[in-house]
Amino acid sequence: MNEHMINIRMTVPLSIIISILLLISSIFGLFGNIYREAPAWLVQAYAADIMNLACIPFLLVSLLLAIKGSRRGFFVFSGILLYLIYTFLLYTFAMHFNRMFLVYVGILGTSFYCLAGIIYSLDMKNLQEWFKESQSFNAAVWFLCIMAGLFAILWLSSILPAVINGSIPAEIEGLGLPVNPVHVIDLALLLPAFIISSVLVKKKAALGYFLTPSMLVFSALMSAAIAEIMIVTAYLKMPADPAVTVVMLGLSAISAIVFLMETRKI
Repeated sequence: MNEHMINIRMTVPLSIIISILLLISSIFGLFGNIYREAPAWLVQAYAADIMNLACIPFLLVSLLLAIKGSRRGFFVFSGILLYLIYTFLLYTFAMHFNRMFLVYVGILGTSFYCLAGIIYSLDMKNLQEWFKESQSFNAAVWFLCIMAGLFAILWLSSILPAVINGSIPAEIEGLGLPVNPVHVIDLALLLPAFIISSVLVKKKAALGYFLTPSMLVFSALMSAAIAEIMIVTAYLKMPADPAVTVVMLGLSAISAIVFLMETRKI
């Protein structure tokens, strides 16, 4: 039996806790009238709650597949945990305090330590052997680097003029927040992680073999989540750009395709 299959079983209790907390937070978020957000941020909260509900079956099914020996299932499970950590950083730091605060903290902490436990207990040498020595990961490297570059340009195109002019970006005023937390997480953590994972996998470093497929799953989920925000925004009769929806769905599909390509022989 592969070493990671033994380790992945250790995450079952944490995964059940995450799923229960996700269900509670999403139900209260959608039907409990708990949010105190500006309209633009409120619609994103509702969209995130819907996406979190959708994550529950994917989390549990991917865990089950990983336990049964699916290496793809293992990476999907890890990518979902990355997505939940990102999402609940936003819930805990960028939502006004509400009755679900401790639930948000619980999901963030449990997801983080679940992923940390996986990384700590991985047999990195065994992980490298899952992939052929000749595998280049060129498609994943190019895609992740392009994604990092495009989003960095997008966010900086909003931030730099405001910094130079001493003003506040218009979208931040619409959110009713002191800063855009997505800018912070992406520029400080996520986009550098895309680049770092690409560099590591090109250098055939063990951690790169874990991060790169997991980042592709994360990218598929996050792009789908952004598209869903646009769809929910339009459904609620608020301004939404259909082109953003199409682009994000396309990026989600490309992320999934690249993931399947890079993991087809493991």
